[in-house]
Formats: sequence, structure tokens, C-alpha cells
Amino acid sequence: MQIVKEEREGILIVAIIGRLDAGTTPEFQDDSTRWGDKPVIFDLTRLEYISSMGLRVFVYLKRQYQKKGISMVLAGSSELVDRILTLSGFEQVFARYATVQDAILGLKKPKN
Repeated sequence: MQIVKEEREGILIVAIIGRLDAGTTPEFQDDSTRWGDKPVIFDLTRLEYISSMGLRVFVYLKRQYQKKGISMVLAGSSELVDRILTLSGFEQVFARYATVQDAILGLKKPKN
């Protein structure tokens, strides 16, 4: 797994490349403690596979960000990852966008 971070328009974009599974999730979660307090978009475009442990870390991070009042959304995904997220009910818990640009626009949209 590789994690690539960039900031655009005050939003942290975290691209996860490869697999998020039992072998890589601890590193991913540890790395997340150093990301600061900006809204986060997880770019899943190049995520090849996500295990139940990887799903749990997303739920954990969502709770941590919510406690701080910080937005966290998911963008893009392969067909396999999309199927896993859908079967796991993630569309009911997370805002999901087709692309990172769509996610940026969604986060920038004024809340009513």
C-alpha cells in the first residue's frame, strides 16, 4: 500500500494505492494521526482491495473526524471496491463522490 497526500483548496486529499487489509491497515491508521484538522477526501481510485479491517478503520476515522467537526468523504473506487463498500452499507454512512473534483465541490458547497 502507498499513501499519497496533497492539499487542494484547504482540503487534504489522501490517495490510497494498492490494498487496505490486515497487513496495511495498522500503518494507514498510524499515519492518519499526523494529518491535522483539515477536511479529508479519501481518493479510492487506485485502491485495489479493502478488507473488513480496512472498512473498520474508515468507520473509526469517521468518528474521530465527527468529534472534531471535520468532514470526511470518499471519492472514486474500482468496481470491486465499490461493490465491497456498497455491500457493507457505506453509502448510508459516508458521503461518496465519483471523483475527487466532485468531492471538493461537495465539501465547498455551503451547508443550509
